[in-house]
Amino acid sequence: MNPLLKASGVQTLTGFLFLSLVASWRPASASQNPAPLPLVRAWSFTGNRAISRDSLLSWVSLKAGAVWSRETYDDDLERIRSGYAQNGFFAMTIESDTVLFSVDSSHADLILTLTEGRRAIVGGVHFRGAGAFPPPELASASGIVEGDPFSVAEIETGIRRILRLYESTGYPLAAARIADVVVEGKDDELSAAVTIDITEGPKAMVLEARVQGNDRTQEEVILREIRLGSGRPFDPEMPRQVQRALQRLDIFSGVSEPQFYVLENGDLGLEITVREGNTNRFDGAVGYIPPSTEGRQGYVTGLIDVGFRNLFGTGRRLDARWRRIDRLSQDLALRYKEPWLFGLPVSVSGAFGQRKQDSSYVQRTFDINASLMITDELSLGVSFATTSVLPGQLAVAAVTKNASTGFALSVQYDSRDRVLAPTEGAVYQTSYERGTKRIEAGPLSPEAVTETKERITADVEAYFLIVRPHLIAVAAHGRDVRTPLLDVSDLFRLGGARTLRGYAEDQFLGSRVVWTSLEYRLLAGNRSYLYAFFDWAYVATVSGGQSVLPSTEVRPYGYGAGLLVETVLGIVDVSVAAGKGDTFSTAKLHLRLVNEF
Repeated sequence: MNPLLKASGVQTLTGFLFLSLVASWRPASASQNPAPLPLVRAWSFTGNRAISRDSLLSWVSLKAGAVWSRETYDDDLERIRSGYAQNGFFAMTIESDTVLFSVDSSHADLILTLTEGRRAIVGGVHFRGAGAFPPPELASASGIVEGDPFSVAEIETGIRRILRLYESTGYPLAAARIADVVVEGKDDELSAAVTIDITEGPKAMVLEARVQGNDRTQEEVILREIRLGSGRPFDPEMPRQVQRALQRLDIFSGVSEPQFYVLENGDLGLEITVREGNTNRFDGAVGYIPPSTEGRQGYVTGLIDVGFRNLFGTGRRLDARWRRIDRLSQDLALRYKEPWLFGLPVSVSGAFGQRKQDSSYVQRTFDINASLMITDELSLGVSFATTSVLPGQLAVAAVTKNASTGFALSVQYDSRDRVLAPTEGAVYQTSYERGTKRIEAGPLSPEAVTETKERITADVEAYFLIVRPHLIAVAAHGRDVRTPLLDVSDLFRLGGARTLRGYAEDQFLGSRVVWTSLEYRLLAGNRSYLYAFFDWAYVATVSGGQSVLPSTEVRPYGYGAGLLVETVLGIVDVSVAAGKGDTFSTAKLHLRLVNEF
């Protein structure tokens, strides 16, 4: 045979075999498709009465649609047993568990039959390792009551309460855990005695603080508000309390919530970050009072109030105010405040005020006040004041030349989050003043006499943030003065943008005055909001003795709406207010600008 032909035949045969193998080869996956794993279609529970189906489903991992797995299924059965045990059903048993596969094995239904048994009650709580508090106090703080249904979740909630007790008394590193649960059965009833291990850790003190961001304000001004002294026990609420105390100083544009840091000896320090703000304030207001009768002209009222709230970075304050009440009346006031006198939580202030009431009289007042700051929010005050009244050229018979002196005691509580545009908290103050009033001989008295004089004041404001941005602000104020020879200079004056809106400045006079305010605010920013208000007042003159003032009583009200908005020029407050019987043409327009510089 030809060698070439023989070689060609071998090659042909080899090629044929190769082509045959290629033609017959297929991927294994194409010829051997394994059946897909079944999916869980649903769980079915029988015998569960105390534990709901939703709770049981929350314990398992094989949710509907999950791929069936025997290992995961067994784990789920253990989770169900554990869940029952954590809720006090220690005798619960799974009577049967069945897995039903569909005909094509694509789905699996899981069926459990349970016997829950009787739920255990708390048989007692024991504490180990506690030395700072006696067991009865710990039991009371935990809220765990012997005889209640047993629940691990409730026990853990009680442990968190215990840890809060430790934190609030200076043990920030305290730890506690459930160490043992002993279940006993007696008279067909199960009880579980719980043992809680407590690791108290060292008692921590806050010994120091460091301040950042105070470019102008002296550090001691900030540190004295913390009242550390030689150290304060750790309190988890301290950062929030310090933040609010610094915000109420009204000299910072921002105060971050302070953070604790650990010292080398295990005690703590407090890191405070502030942002300097414009501490000087110009508060100007303009009001237009339309003519009350035809043929007369309306007039403009005004207010200029300048405050320096942080003189030389020391927290000292100086305030000056001038107000034009009507065409012929105005008043002036100056006040200076020295905080933390000699490093003590005592502030001292002095004030001078003068009121020129048309041509009837001129009234001058001097007062000095000392206030003891018991806490960041509560203070007690004592003051001394002297007032003199000089009748004018056109004085009426109800004005006398007189001089008054008196001492007053006061209480103030302020928990607002900030002074301007607060969103939570309340402020309350009340004072009682008693003194004498010497009246020179005149129309009301043939000869000079000295009478007693009493004054009572009370103010309360509260702010409720319902659901942001909706806020309700309520306020109530009261004034009362009593003296046998009551004259016009003794009376309180009410009306205008800062008291009873919808009326002229100081339109009402009375010896007994109450005014209230209900205001709805729609917050639009940190210090911006729309508002609608309703004001109501009771104004009465209760005269007697030799007073020539008639007894009067009125109950005016006002209502309106406005906008307070923070702009590049400052805070602008515009409102329109109407009083009883007013129309749109007789409504009062008030414009106020608060500029900080």
